[in-house]
Amino acid sequence: MKANNIEFFVSPADKVSLRLKDITAGDESNVIEGIIESSNGELYTIKDGIPDFTVFSESEKNEYAINLFKDKAKEYDKYQHLGFELFYEDENTVRNSLIDRLGLKPDSKVLEVNAGTGRDSVLI
Repeated sequence: MKANNIEFFVSPADKVSLRLKDITAGDESNVIEGIIESSNGELYTIKDGIPDFTVFSESEKNEYAINLFKDKAKEYDKYQHLGFELFYEDENTVRNSLIDRLGLKPDSKVLEVNAGTGRDSVLI
């Protein structure tokens, strides 16, 4: 995060101004890790140069994500196959073909982004 950009941010809770409180990695112009403090004392972290302005604790965020996933996963999977059928494709054939193109080795590591409910993860 560019340190001079702090002036563009406000606290998401009450819109008060923010300041860099502590820089634990990086320097005065480019903050990699650190703490942002609002004028009313709220603290927000900076990790890998990205400020985290969420107002939930890690456990609250995890619980929310798990519950959201549980609520939406069945609905997503119920209709997801239609995308393949629309183009007269077999879902497993297409997925396996795409995975084969990755050229994975036994020691490869894969990060899936926007992986839906993880159908490709099972195949990988």
